Amino acid sequence: MQAKNVYIVLSPPAHGTGRVAVTVDGKATKTISVTEQRLYRVASFADDSRHLIGLHFAPGTSGYSFTFG
Repeated sequence: MQAKNVYIVLSPPAHGTGRVAVTVDGKATKTISVTEQRLYRVASFADDSRHLIGLHFAPGTSGYSFTFG
């Protein structure tokens, strides 16, 4: 898939805040703090390009649906 933006719907654990660590091409880029179930931006690039994106979920944090733009 080639895209400029990558999004995912995330949901926190039942009690508290969740976390998702993001890697792009094997390098840590950010940690998403998941406070409510909603759409979060995983990555954004200058133009359409191919990358390997890794998501590492803290216990209790859930991911549901990817979208690309």
